[in-house]
Amino acid sequence: VGKYTGLRDSYLSIEKALQHAAIATRQRLEAVFLDSSSPSLLPSLLQGDFHGLLVPGGFGTRGLDGKVGAIRWAREEKVPFLGICLGMQAAVIEYTRSVLGRPAATSTEFISPSAPALLKGKEDVVIFMPEGDKARMGGTMRLGTRTTLLQPHSLTHRLYSRQKIGEGGRQEEEGMLRVDERHRHRYEVNPDIVPELEAAGLRFVGRDETGQRMEVLELREGGKEDGESHPFFVAAQFHPEFKSRPTAPSPLFLGFLRAAARERERRGGKEGGEEGGTG
Repeated sequence: VGKYTGLRDSYLSIEKALQHAAIATRQRLEAVFLDSSSPSLLPSLLQGDFHGLLVPGGFGTRGLDGKVGAIRWAREEKVPFLGICLGMQAAVIEYTRSVLGRPAATSTEFISPSAPALLKGKEDVVIFMPEGDKARMGGTMRLGTRTTLLQPHSLTHRLYSRQKIGEGGRQEEEGMLRVDERHRHRYEVNPDIVPELEAAGLRFVGRDETGQRMEVLELREGGKEDGESHPFFVAAQFHPEFKSRPTAPSPLFLGFLRAAARERERRGGKEGGEEGGTG
């Protein structure tokens, strides 16, 4: 679900990463592109037979509410979800609105000068990075490879740990896993809201080396019957698709497609490859 679906090449790296993971999991990929600004988005999700939801990156306010609504659908219906960059930020906005009960919560990127001020640390859940420069937008993004420390006993830690030594993960003290992924963003999750979100069940299992910048979020793993958990709800501030290769798929995309296959099998539609299903 994204805002640039009119030009499919906009998501070429996403589609290729899905294909890499589909090959590795022996699945037949069927990717459906849905416009996040379309009024028919939610009916399409409700009426369609989708086994996973991916919300990629993007800029600007158009289509944000569609992304937020789609993420709520995936969270409540326990459909596997993977968010990337703005997709992670939209997941934080959705959780704050729906679970913490703050309907005005949003990103400061989308607030116009004439709009009512957001409650600091409560509704401004995504903020402009402190080191950024709003007056000079060119060349001011947080770009390139950055290190993320993954907490032990998290789903994301387990997915990256499956890689061979030297192919993207290095073990640190206290069981933390150090991974290097590429970034491209100006806004980030407001660290002031993190304690409340974690107390409400949204876990930030990946952070930068300072511990102040949120990099990966998850809901606790669990089956359909466990009301407080989710089979696969993961989002990352970085872009894992940029380092995916046919012979070395991204761990997050692998985990996402495996979860989509399980969802398909749960619905009784197993066919095709070894794990069956579509992403």
